[in-house]
Amino acid sequence: MVYFTYPLYPRNVAMKTRLFLFTACLFVVLPAPAGVGVLGSQQQEPKAEPPPPVGRAAEQPNKERPKKKVEHHGPISPGIQALATASTDIIIADVVDTNPRKAIEGARDTVKLKVVKTLLGRHMPGETVGVYYHLVWTDEKATTLERVKFEKGGRYVVFLTFLGELTDPWLAVLQDRQWLAQEIAAAVRVPHGDARGEWSESVGALAARLVVYRTEPSNGTPIFTLYLDVRNGTGGNDTTELNLDKALITWKVTDANGKEIAPSSPPGNWLSTPPKKLVLDSRQSGRLQASITGGGIGKDRGGHLELGSDRVWEFDKGDEKAYYLSGEVTIKATSDAGVWYGTLILPKVKLPVEPE
Repeated sequence: MVYFTYPLYPRNVAMKTRLFLFTACLFVVLPAPAGVGVLGSQQQEPKAEPPPPVGRAAEQPNKERPKKKVEHHGPISPGIQALATASTDIIIADVVDTNPRKAIEGARDTVKLKVVKTLLGRHMPGETVGVYYHLVWTDEKATTLERVKFEKGGRYVVFLTFLGELTDPWLAVLQDRQWLAQEIAAAVRVPHGDARGEWSESVGALAARLVVYRTEPSNGTPIFTLYLDVRNGTGGNDTTELNLDKALITWKVTDANGKEIAPSSPPGNWLSTPPKKLVLDSRQSGRLQASITGGGIGKDRGGHLELGSDRVWEFDKGDEKAYYLSGEVTIKATSDAGVWYGTLILPKVKLPVEPE
């Protein structure tokens, strides 16, 4: 299409000049060739759709890759390590309410905490926990009170004992800071293993739990080392002896549905083990190794657990099922004073079988 524009000029403008201006005002609009833009730039052809996925990607189009664990690298603070070792429960919690009341030693309070995350122990996220503690005077004249441990609305990392008390009156409450949880998790592994069961009900003076470490591979297979943690929860001066060499111990491995997994009895060369005996004072804890070594180990398996020559379990590498170990420890009564007897029912612990 052609447009003509006729500008109006005075009669005294020269014809040559009018012709030039007339030409400049002539616009020609023609259809653009295919692929050419308004300014003459080449337009991009629409991109072809990518080919459909094949193989495993086609079978599992929506399956996300598992997230890698964020681990602590570097040395662990000696103070954090000492707190983790002495604690049975470590939580990250928000302060719901706190109200220190004046007391002879300074002040007393039962702080109300809402658990945000559990780093160790029995408390679950969303649970409300009450922790009783003291504030003390910082001077001999009892005029200056130590700084408050909790502020309402604040978030803290709190180290606790199995009695629900602060592990340490001075150091057991920390401000929640970035990366602190990872360092605590690394510190927790040293005394508490890669997996741990709940504490059993106390029978007499004692309670116990199962702790599992995933140790260095042998023949390409990680070895599960099992420990029995024991604590004497009595007060006073009671001393209690636990002798596992005189115990009848039963073990059971099950899957997530409760189906029992039968053990195997591979050939091996077992050596005698040292005596398995603990003598615990009041409120003291100890540990005994329950797993043994000597049996044949399959090559490149997902894990090897050995609790006797006829009680060996091996797990396939890449197996995404969950497996649990539970047990019972029974010792018959004797006339020996201070020697523990009874039956400890050990809650299950999840074995650290990791998928390939």
